[in-house]
Amino acid sequence: LMDLDNAAQVQSDTTVTGQLFPGSSTNLYSFIATSGEHVFVNQLSGGDDGSVTMRLFDPNGVQVPYGSFGDLNLPSLVAGRYTIAIEGAASS
Repeated sequence: LMDLDNAAQVQSDTTVTGQLFPGSSTNLYSFIATSGEHVFVNQLSGGDDGSVTMRLFDPNGVQVPYGSFGDLNLPSLVAGRYTIAIEGAASS
């Protein structure tokens, strides 16, 4: 169970670094989007072996695009606070 309200807020054009410790843990990050804003999340390192996934939650807490850890291109968002969950594999 994740408490999305405890996500670390990040600003646009900011590099975020972190470590999943233990490897099966989850780090939460949030950002504020304006209506129609285009957001691009760029994976700079890690997770290439599929051991890390990324999930995005909209302002209502509903999960949107999900997949393996990688670049995420989000056109035309609705206004509000979004949360990204970076999750390690249960076996890590």
